Amino acid sequence: MIKKIEAGCSYFLTQPVYDEEGIKRLAFLKERTGAKILIGIMPLVSRRNALFIKNEMPGIYVPDRVVEKYKEKNNKKFVHTKNLSTEKKRQRKSLKWEKR
Repeated sequence: MIKKIEAGCSYFLTQPVYDEEGIKRLAFLKERTGAKILIGIMPLVSRRNALFIKNEMPGIYVPDRVVEKYKEKNNKKFVHTKNLSTEKKRQRKSLKWEKR
């Protein structure tokens, strides 16, 4: 990341982040480098979708506890709305970094 900044990079775009550890890691990098970091957004809309991203998309980490929030026969609309709310909370946290 430092080499990229020295080469002229002014911001970074990440893969979607679904865990607090990943957010903390990005916060640490931002504080250390001062770089602008845009966190990728990809809402999980179903258990099947969460499992696909977890198992088939290299570079994106979906914790088991996130997958477990989706029940096999759960109402998609309820889960989708609930997880979009969670995604909005993550976005607000990342916006706080920009104000620093």
